[in-house]
Order: sequence, then structure tokens, then C-alpha cells
Amino acid sequence: MKRSILLAIAAATTLSLAFTAPASADTFQRGERVTYTDLNLSTQDGARVLLARIHRAAEHVCFTENGPQPLDLHIARRQCVTEAVGRAVAHLDSPMVTAMYEGGSTPTVLASR
Repeated sequence: MKRSILLAIAAATTLSLAFTAPASADTFQRGERVTYTDLNLSTQDGARVLLARIHRAAEHVCFTENGPQPLDLHIARRQCVTEAVGRAVAHLDSPMVTAMYEGGSTPTVLASR
């Protein structure tokens, strides 16, 4: 099964998990796919690598220009990245990725009878 996340303004499909980057009237919509077929999301290393990929993709989608920027634009783009990463993690619904994103620790596993 193909596992990927689409960083874009789109809806979830059966083969990809979609999330949105905030858009305003003066921005255009962009997207970027993040694959994780090579990762084991139940491990810290796999979760850490996926979070880095998601963050890079969010920066690519939210930061369309390089060079000096007005402070308010820089702040808005940082907020775009933060919100896009947060939505991606929420839609992914992976306990390890969520735990790493929320505080860098692993989730607590409780034994059941």
C-alpha cells in the first residue's frame, strides 16, 4: 500500500492523507507529497524522520520566496508551517509521531488482560 501525506489544500483520499496549509487572499495554493513507505512509524527514529520530512514540506509550501521579508510576512509564514505540521500530525493518527511532535517523548503503552 502506498503511504504518503499530501501537504496541500485538498481532501483526504484513500491512498494519501491530505492536510492544508492556510491560504489567504494574497497567496496561492501549493502542495507537496511526503512519502513514508520506507519508515516504521512505531519507532522513535521513524517518527522523527517523518516529522522532519513533514516540516520541510510545510516550509516549502508556506515559504514561496527567499531573501529578506517584512517581519509580518515572516511571522505569517512561520504560523502557516506550524499549523500545517500540526494538521498533518493529527490526520496521520500515529501515536508515536503524535507523541514525538507534542513533546519528544514516546507514548505510554498500557498492558491489557
